[in-house]
Amino acid sequence: MFNNLKIFILDNDPSTRDRYSNHLKNMGFVNIFQFNNITDCLSKLSHQPNIIIIDQGNEPQQNIDVIKKIKGYNPDIYVVYVTDKNQLQFALQAQRNGAYDFFIKGQNEEYMINELFNRIINIMNLLIKKPITSKFNQVNFFSL
Repeated sequence: MFNNLKIFILDNDPSTRDRYSNHLKNMGFVNIFQFNNITDCLSKLSHQPNIIIIDQGNEPQQNIDVIKKIKGYNPDIYVVYVTDKNQLQFALQAQRNGAYDFFIKGQNEEYMINELFNRIINIMNLLIKKPITSKFNQVNFFSL
C-alpha cells in the first residue's frame, strides 16, 4: 500500500531533486513527481499527493506561504520542509504553519528522509486501523 504513495519534491535544484527521488526509489516508492517551481507544484495538488518535500529555497517566506496553501487544500498532506542550518527559524515557522517536520540540507539527508518517512508511514498505519469498540464504551457514566 505505501509504495503507492504519491510524493512531490519541490526544489529548484535539479541535482537535489534527483538525489531525493533516487533515494525514495531505493526505499521502494514509485510515484515520485519533481517540480522546480511553486506554480507547477500547486497546480498538481489535484493529483492528491500524500507527502511533499519542500526546499526552503531563496525565498523561505514564500515557501511558508506555499505550506499554508497546501494545508488549506488538503490538511492530510504531510509536508517535509528542507532548511539550511543557519536558517532554522524558517523550519520552525514552517512547522507552526502545518509542516510535519523538517531536516537540514546537507546533514544526513538520506537518514533523515528514512526516519521521517518511516514515522509518517507509522502514523498512516495507525490512522487506517479500525477503532476498537467494546461494551465499556457504551456505559453511561451517570448510571454507575
